[in-house]
Amino acid sequence: MGIYLSTGWYGPYVLCNWTGWGLLFDLALEYGWKPLGTIDVCWHDPDEQNAMTLDMQEKPTREDYGDDWEKCYKSYFHNDGQLVDKDDCKAMLLALESAKRDIAKGNLREGTCAERIARSVDGCKILDDLIVVCNKGFFFIF
Repeated sequence: MGIYLSTGWYGPYVLCNWTGWGLLFDLALEYGWKPLGTIDVCWHDPDEQNAMTLDMQEKPTREDYGDDWEKCYKSYFHNDGQLVDKDDCKAMLLALESAKRDIAKGNLREGTCAERIARSVDGCKILDDLIVVCNKGFFFIF
């Protein structure tokens, strides 16, 4: 089973497996990203037609994570359509762009996520795709 990171029905997206997402997530952490936690959204069809809408839910909020790193971390690792909002997305983008610059220079320490992505056939493409998604300012995890 895979993961779909998308800005919406017709926006840019990343499709990868959970291992790939974990590697990208850890790469962003390696480059200084401090995750804020995702925001749950309720996807529903109020008119019982084909047009899907979403309502922001009150829980969990960022305050609910507090200092609970494990709870915050786990919020990125299920695919229920949760939101990575603009502040979190921007911080992730800055970290990923910094990693991409190091990968392009070949400026990599052995055993790091950046080095693993550079060695991977699809790693750099998926990194580029996630940068495009993050440039939109938000994304959902499906």
